[in-house]
Amino acid sequence: MTRIAIALAVFFAAAPAFAQSVTITLDEAKILHFNEPASSIIVGNPAVADITVQDDRNALLFGKAPGVTNILILDTDGKEVQNIRVQVSGPTVGLVVVQRGLLASTYTCTTRCVPTPQIGDNPESFQQATQQIATRLQSAVSAAEAGAATDTGGDF
Repeated sequence: MTRIAIALAVFFAAAPAFAQSVTITLDEAKILHFNEPASSIIVGNPAVADITVQDDRNALLFGKAPGVTNILILDTDGKEVQNIRVQVSGPTVGLVVVQRGLLASTYTCTTRCVPTPQIGDNPESFQQATQQIATRLQSAVSAAEAGAATDTGGDF
């Protein structure tokens, strides 16, 4: 019995204490406010969530992939002042999954349904949709770069 009590005490002492928990939807942003000024910020898994620091007490949180991670806020002495648990969930509003046998394809439907690749989708439709998204993103980046190169800095 004593061994179990010691094991539980060690386990709970090693587990992080999350004073704050934040839930965010994939591809959305949320403002984070820190309890104390932050000197360093560490994201446990940047593939799940990431942040952009606004100042020493505020940052923007971005959901990048479904999952759970944490954000550590450290002071100037490197002491942990805040440990924020972050849960990123997939979109649910307007989401439609078309099941064809064992193969699934996901769409976001508002006025029109468009492919929205999700983990677990049919690999073929997932690859087609992600290639189209990458092509669209590259076109937008190229257009922005071309616009910046021709900008004369004049008034609009």
